[in-house]
Amino acid sequence: FDPSVIPEYGYGRIDNVITAMELERLLSASGPTHGHLDRPSELALRVEIAALEKNLKKFNRQIDKLEEKHGKKTSQFVKELEAGKGGDDPDFERWASLAEKAATAEEKLAPMKKKETAAHTAKKLAFIQCVGSRDFRFNRFCSSYCCMHSVKEAMIAHEHDNDTTSSIFCMDLRAVGRGFEEYKLRGGESANIQYVRGRVAEIGDLIFKMVNLPRFLEVHPEDALELSISKFGKRFQEMERRAGEMNRSLEEMDIAEMEELWQEAKRSEKKATVISDR
Repeated sequence: FDPSVIPEYGYGRIDNVITAMELERLLSASGPTHGHLDRPSELALRVEIAALEKNLKKFNRQIDKLEEKHGKKTSQFVKELEAGKGGDDPDFERWASLAEKAATAEEKLAPMKKKETAAHTAKKLAFIQCVGSRDFRFNRFCSSYCCMHSVKEAMIAHEHDNDTTSSIFCMDLRAVGRGFEEYKLRGGESANIQYVRGRVAEIGDLIFKMVNLPRFLEVHPEDALELSISKFGKRFQEMERRAGEMNRSLEEMDIAEMEELWQEAKRSEKKATVISDR
């Protein structure tokens, strides 16, 4: 299944949103990170730094040849050029262009290298289950595989780094094989795995578009997901309560009626927040 068709998850747009198979590759000792949980955004940063450094070396080699040919340093040449004393030598135009490109590359490299120095392996993982399955838009069935696969990956991640914690967001965790339930419980007890019951559907684009911003605001994305799931659950309970007051169930209502209850639940939530703030 291609998760990019569900845009709210940001797969394909946000580096650190990956599939289970891609995580499997990262956790492999023969993978690109040799089993270390380096974030894809930082792997992309290293590639970009390497490309810039390669270009900078190429520019500097050409600049060195021009300095040797004309017997002056680039800094001196730039000063003469700014003072209008560059001359008509055809090399000077090329020299000026190379000097500008080298300066731009160095300017870009400085903050990128600082960011790379501050980089560290992922300490918190969020697994979103049932992406594309048990969903009327795509596949209505359950694959009966993903739940235990996520538990396994979370346990392996913890084995690689004991500071790693994982949150598995699921409608219900299906551990139906022999020994699977015990394995799931062992993950929660010894591998810092938290099982959060709820379907991640109404997170919205904000969390995912700003997935890199929380590190600067000291907000962890999975913590925000947990809060969002909790808020969704409270609103749904309020919808059920209001439907009960009308002696009806949500199953009997059409989309328009449920939407009206949803909006009422949101308004009552806002009123409660204002009252509590006072």
